Amino acid sequence: MTNISFDHEMGRIQRALAQSHDLVVRRNTVIEALNLRTGEKVLELGSGGGFYALRSGSIGRPNRSRLRDRHQRRDCDGLAWVQCQIENLLELPHKDGEFDAAYSVQVLEYAGDLGKACREIHRVLRRGGRFVNL
Repeated sequence: MTNISFDHEMGRIQRALAQSHDLVVRRNTVIEALNLRTGEKVLELGSGGGFYALRSGSIGRPNRSRLRDRHQRRDCDGLAWVQCQIENLLELPHKDGEFDAAYSVQVLEYAGDLGKACREIHRVLRRGGRFVNL
């Protein structure tokens, strides 16, 4: 699995790009496609700048995100239902069927073993759970 880290300047640029119209529309599209309901457990895979976690968490949805950046944690600090941690996509430390929904954006292409990553995502989703990947 690849960990991508940004220096201060690249992080600043990434946060600025995330506010562009197209990326805001993409975030809203992913969140709408998940059709989240109050009380559901949601897993975000590869949170990058944390913008999806902030968006889904701000609408009152329980969310677990893999947040690495100090800005991500700061932005989600006030959201008690957002839990931030670093995990291995190929060996998710969650129970079978633990999540109602999961999503990832530009993440699976970095998984060293796509088949294993997909099996792990499927494993942690409850029967009938939803997965959105962009």
